[in-house]
Amino acid sequence: YEALPLAGAAQTAGIGNPQTPILGDVVSQEIPWRKAVREAVKNRRLPLWNRFILAGEPLLATQQPAIFHPFTWAGMPLSLAHAWTLEMTLGVFLALAEGFLFFLDLALSPVASAIGAIGWAFCDYLIFWAGYPLTPGAAPFPLLLLGLRRLARDRDARAVGITTGALVLITVAGHSETLLHAVAAGGLL
Repeated sequence: YEALPLAGAAQTAGIGNPQTPILGDVVSQEIPWRKAVREAVKNRRLPLWNRFILAGEPLLATQQPAIFHPFTWAGMPLSLAHAWTLEMTLGVFLALAEGFLFFLDLALSPVASAIGAIGWAFCDYLIFWAGYPLTPGAAPFPLLLLGLRRLARDRDARAVGITTGALVLITVAGHSETLLHAVAAGGLL
């Protein structure tokens, strides 16, 4: 109701000004995409096309619905609202765990590592973009740094596995730009 053609009908429908306009994309884009993914999976179809928007739009090719992200699949048995809450919670937990492991690898004490992990998991960037694909894309960044650090130091299969796991988590989060930023920043390490 903020733009034409519905702007003229807003007052008649009792729709006022948005109270939290920043949530517009989460409510009008991210959650409906997840609903379309869930509907396709529930009806045993590949989530390739979002049939709920006008004549439809690509769903899988858009990446942002995070079709391949493990948090999306973890929430499939739940209702959409509970699945969304689970995904946001798992994102914070992932950031905490990966931050802790990275700081611990820097030879910091467990207390200092925990403080660093809390600082990372609850930083403005991750909390502000909760609900968008930027948060699950950026949350594994400490794991990427840990993997790259171990690749440079140990050069073993475990380091390759950690790095690969972090890159996969960042990639399937659905935000290509975050992948670019993470790889570029990791390259500086």
